[in-house]
Amino acid sequence: MGMRTTICLSVIVVLATIPLSAQNVPSRRLSRAVVDPVELSGPPKKPIAVTPARRAFAQSSVMEQLNSKDPSVLATALREITSFIQQDPTDTDFFIMRATVSCEIAGSSKEAILRDMDVSIKLWKPNENSAFDSLRDHYAQKAKVEFLLGRYADALNDLDAGMRIDYGRAEQMFNNGNVKPDEPTAIPCMWSQADVNKLAELFPKDYRTSLYVGLYGLAFSPYSLDTDYQPILKAFEHAAELNVSMMWYHARSRALNWTKFTVLACDI
Repeated sequence: MGMRTTICLSVIVVLATIPLSAQNVPSRRLSRAVVDPVELSGPPKKPIAVTPARRAFAQSSVMEQLNSKDPSVLATALREITSFIQQDPTDTDFFIMRATVSCEIAGSSKEAILRDMDVSIKLWKPNENSAFDSLRDHYAQKAKVEFLLGRYADALNDLDAGMRIDYGRAEQMFNNGNVKPDEPTAIPCMWSQADVNKLAELFPKDYRTSLYVGLYGLAFSPYSLDTDYQPILKAFEHAAELNVSMMWYHARSRALNWTKFTVLACDI
């Protein structure tokens, strides 16, 4: 599921109590351990305040418009989201939503997208005013826009910030809605295999680029029972060679690899 859909569905869930089962989440017919959705994990979450702007959003046609691939329809949705921002300029989710939709419209100002992302990050308050549990995905998307602008060092720093927020699920920064790592991305602000490979080529001595290559591959492992873990392990090994403090990621990847083979053996 792309970030745009995730944002909008999360807001609608808060305002209109749409069941999670109604969300269009791809089925994962795997024999691996069942993992609760992020929305249902952890302690009970404090309901987000329903502001007039959020209520107006829930009653609008924006969600329907966002299902379209027509640039003119998306542009209309963008104008409506902007009107909601004008109604409530303190709503963090409206800013990240506008940034995400802008990413899908050719010719959108990447500088304007970055400004929206920065504002969203500054306004975000944990367990208070956002449908997001953390800023991990904000930083991942911001990093990709920096990448598109050729600000590769800034992209690395943003990815690093996102990773440090959620070490346990850092690979989810690279969840682009596909089920295979080499599939083309539908949204420019999502990361692709070619993107992380380019960072590794540009910064061959920076352990983070190898780490991100490994994490990118790891993000797609739940979608397949025949994932080739060797490239992932090799990337983590190289990151560990460049920075010994990253050995834990290497160890974690080996643990995941062993778990996968154990599950398969039990299934047989």
